[in-house]
Amino acid sequence: MATRLPKNDIINNQQLRRRKTEADLLWDKITEKYQADLAIHNNLRRRMRYVLDKTRHKLFVEPATF
Repeated sequence: MATRLPKNDIINNQQLRRRKTEADLLWDKITEKYQADLAIHNNLRRRMRYVLDKTRHKLFVEPATF
């Protein structure tokens, strides 16, 4: 038969479990924010690359055709 833990140990175990849960929730929040920021960064990078290629085309390719 299992013996019951002292009340302090029960409370400590509950607090530890709660802290782990809070840490997991915080980690999920940080990960979600990171993924959102990464998606925005990638979209901006693609847009800037498009603008750069378009500008380079206007500067170097179009004048050569005249």
